[in-house]
Parts: sequence; structure tokens; C-alpha cells
Amino acid sequence: MPAAETIRELAIPVVMISANGLICLALYNRLAAITARLRLFYRERFDLDLRLLAEGSPDGERSEREIRLRERLTVLDEQCQMILRRARYVRNALIMLLASVVGMLAITLLLGLAYQLPILALAALTIFALSVLLMIAGVVLAICELLLVLEPVEAEGPLLNDDSVYIAQRQQRTRNSRSGHISERVDGTARQR
Repeated sequence: MPAAETIRELAIPVVMISANGLICLALYNRLAAITARLRLFYRERFDLDLRLLAEGSPDGERSEREIRLRERLTVLDEQCQMILRRARYVRNALIMLLASVVGMLAITLLLGLAYQLPILALAALTIFALSVLLMIAGVVLAICELLLVLEPVEAEGPLLNDDSVYIAQRQQRTRNSRSGHISERVDGTARQR
């Protein structure tokens, strides 16, 4: 085989390795962001557990605030499961893409050795097909993870709306009780005069 053709054959796996490398870089960054978000959720869950311990009433009756905290805890647990599922998709995509890189490196080696043992060219072709399939599988897993991105946010939306109503009601009750205390003071002062 002429040298130019040999170089061309050996360059094809290198191009595939570069493409895989770019995709892997993006997925590693994505996995780091997902992991950081998961850690924040776990920290919030721990804080909620501490608040629930502090809120616990001795008579066993649950306050409205404790019920809200438990609802938030349930949603956090669901969100953690959703984010873990996304992290697994990204991890599996990375495994597929990196296995594809290993296959492409093996192809480069086999193509170089195929000049001495022509049978290795067939092995290189087989590994190339498997490597491309692994790359496709990795990209499909990345797409699957992308489809799940909004799940945790969608799960939290209704709870946040309920919490907004709950907070507004508590603020109104606080204002009403303050105005009641003020009017009682005014009435008491007027009676003293």
C-alpha cells in the first residue's frame, strides 16, 4: 500500500476519537453539573430533616408547618431520584463513548499491523463497526438524558405554587394578629383616659 493511503487509513480512527473526545468533554461537564445539583438537594434534605426534628411536637400532632416540610421532603426525594437517573444516563453514555475511543485506538494499532498480517484488516473493520455502534449508543443515551432535564423542575412547580399560597396566608395571619394587638392597645389606652 502506498504511504498516502496508509496515512489516510490511520487518520480515520483519529478523527472519530476527536469527535468522541468533544462529546465526552461536554458530557463530563454535564455530569459535574448534575452531581453538584444532587449534592445541593442532599444538603437541603439534611437541613429539612433537622428542621423537622426541631418542629416535632411532643403530643404527636403535626403542625401545618411540619406537614409542609414533609411534603417538601417527599418532593426532594423524588427529585433526587430523577437527577440520579439522569446522572446514570450520562455516565453510561460516557462509558459507551470511551469504549468507542478504545476501539478506535485498537483499530489504529490493527491497521498498522495489517501490513504484516493482512487478516488483521478484517478484525479492524469489525472493531470499527462495533466502535461506531458504541458511539451511536452513547449519543442516544445523551439524548435520553436531555429529554429528562425538565422532570425535576416540573415536579417542584406545583409544590412551589402551594408554598407561595401557604406563605401568603401566614403573612396575612401575622398582619391580622399584629393589627389586632395594635387595636387592642389603642382601645386599652382610650379606656384608661
